Amino acid sequence: MPPAPIMQFRFHAKSKFNQRSEIQTAALKAVLRARKSGIIILPCGGGKTALIAELAMIIAAMSETSGQAQRALFLCFESQGVLQTAAVLKEHTNIQPHHISVQTGRQKDSMHPNFCFMVTTYAMFSSTTEARSEGSKAARDYVLNNKWNVVVCDEVHHACAPTYEPFLKKLKEHAEIMLGATATLYRNESQVKETRQEHEKRIFGWFGPVLYRCSAGESERAGLVAKIRRAEVRVSLTDAFAKAHETVKEFTEKQYLAALNPQKLNALACICGMHRRMGHTGIVFATHLLTAKVL
Repeated sequence: MPPAPIMQFRFHAKSKFNQRSEIQTAALKAVLRARKSGIIILPCGGGKTALIAELAMIIAAMSETSGQAQRALFLCFESQGVLQTAAVLKEHTNIQPHHISVQTGRQKDSMHPNFCFMVTTYAMFSSTTEARSEGSKAARDYVLNNKWNVVVCDEVHHACAPTYEPFLKKLKEHAEIMLGATATLYRNESQVKETRQEHEKRIFGWFGPVLYRCSAGESERAGLVAKIRRAEVRVSLTDAFAKAHETVKEFTEKQYLAALNPQKLNALACICGMHRRMGHTGIVFATHLLTAKVL
């Protein structure tokens, strides 16, 4: 009997993602050359989502089981990342809808037994004590008991969180290749003075080495992104927020108050309005989801 044909997943011919940047091309070549688990560091706006989608399709097609089964698992930190990754797979690739499975608290798609590109969050299956529905149990069993050609961990700097690391280490046993992607490979709870290389090896060594690295400064110097300039706008707390800030003791509560200070939000609204009138596009980074919702 002849071998089963390889199921070749790819971007649509007219997809904008067929035109890779120099950064994406270099990262893709580095990962395929290494053919092992590891981490990709790309600056924000470096095309990380398109890159990991393409790598997943290529690695799955190169696997020994490509004629019978191809499985890729995408783990995101938040539901927004799940929706973004799933949209790339659905709108820009030839992967059939029944081969794409989104697993979130609100959406639980069916899972194809052989060809499955699943997109979910770290938290969805990491808990061992959470009460689960039958559908959620079936999805967790599918994740933990099947062999994955590639597992992609977006925002991989979260992988070492106590709630996620045990789950990922167990998952790594069933993955041919595990890839992490992030803009900054750093865990801020580490207070030990050490070099970047020492920190990465100590905290993320179990996951794998850095396979490709491109900082925002490097991409700027190469002319691949606009030049970055930093400006600071200082504002005072309103009377009510200043009083609350003095009263609360917890550091996280003080952070919330500082982030939601009306003076700060008004200043940000003015800055965004100025850029909108000039026809610019941009990104606003918020420390907390609550702040993002208010914004």
